[in-house]
Amino acid sequence: MQYVPGNSYTYENCILGGAPGNGSAVRNCILLKNGEGTYIGGENWANKQYAGIFTEEMTDLKWTEGKTYELKYPDTYIGTDGKQVGLYGGTYPYNPTPSTPQITRCEIDNATATDGTIKVKITVEAQTED
Repeated sequence: MQYVPGNSYTYENCILGGAPGNGSAVRNCILLKNGEGTYIGGENWANKQYAGIFTEEMTDLKWTEGKTYELKYPDTYIGTDGKQVGLYGGTYPYNPTPSTPQITRCEIDNATATDGTIKVKITVEAQTED
């Protein structure tokens, strides 16, 4: 979510790397910086360090290929919904498998059969609805 000066938002069960908009409601969030902005809320984990939060070493929340953003102690950071805070909690936790089917393997025979057909084997991967 992008901060727009003068606007306030509601944040729950999330990880904030910067200041929420002034007047925002912030609850059950991990705040990596303390004292930035004026927000309403409680039950937050303030002024946390990246090294103490995530299983991997990092100094910012920029998306980088290969980072998992997994919490080091997921049972410590429980949100209002009773699930862990961040990407892997909530109703729809992060799943690296795309929801749109993706071809993950393709095998095409290099010879045709006598009837002119060719053998093709395609493997597709996608999220399933639970």
